[in-house]
Amino acid sequence: MQCISCKDSSLEPKELETGLIVAGCPKCEGTLVSLMNYRYWLDKTHGQTNSESVSASDFSAEIASARACPKCSRIMTKYQVGPTSDHQLDLCASCDEAWLDKGE
Repeated sequence: MQCISCKDSSLEPKELETGLIVAGCPKCEGTLVSLMNYRYWLDKTHGQTNSESVSASDFSAEIASARACPKCSRIMTKYQVGPTSDHQLDLCASCDEAWLDKGE
């Protein structure tokens, strides 16, 4: 799979946290996280499956910033990570995958 930020770099397996394997970009350090794997890891390591819910971001954001899922090529939806955070994640509802830019 190609990186959705760099577009010219291939995603490689990497361990984001102990036991949580993701697809990472060695160039921009972005990360594609399988939410099914994340939920399993969260339950296994922390004994919980319900993480804090994310609220939908402002949909008036520029369409030019929309990203296509590297797995299925459908448009990913942007979500604000929290009410006091500037970080956003891109979510593919079809594949249940989330893209995190470096530092998110």
